Amino acid sequence: MVAQRLSGDLRWVVAGSPRYLDEHGTPTHPDELKQHRCLGVRLGDDSVYRWEFEGPKGDFDVPSKSAMTADDSRSTLAMALNGAGLTFGLEPLLAKHVADGNLPLVLTDWATTGPAFYLYYSGRRQLPAGLRALLAIAGELKPLG
Repeated sequence: MVAQRLSGDLRWVVAGSPRYLDEHGTPTHPDELKQHRCLGVRLGDDSVYRWEFEGPKGDFDVPSKSAMTADDSRSTLAMALNGAGLTFGLEPLLAKHVADGNLPLVLTDWATTGPAFYLYYSGRRQLPAGLRALLAIAGELKPLG
């Protein structure tokens, strides 16, 4: 098997629109998420993803009360940009909106880092043209930093 790294290690962050933060305040500790509208992502087993954090005593997760849930992070991103609540996601996916000031990060001292994404395939011999093209595009675009 060949493992092609697609990204660097990934940082998971919490963000909310300026309007949401003005109306509801900015959490300073993950425990405060219980008082906030969190936008959840529903997993394939019908559970809602538990937000993960890193603190002085190690990694932990928080069962956030989801005001709304979606099946993908693009939907929760759109909801967060429109002031519906806080979203939890990969920093590279939120970076443009963070840079524009449309989605400030919160709880950055508690952000956790996860492993990179990889593409696994059976070998370099007789590599299908489509897979070869995908690897080239991923190498050029670096979609997740």
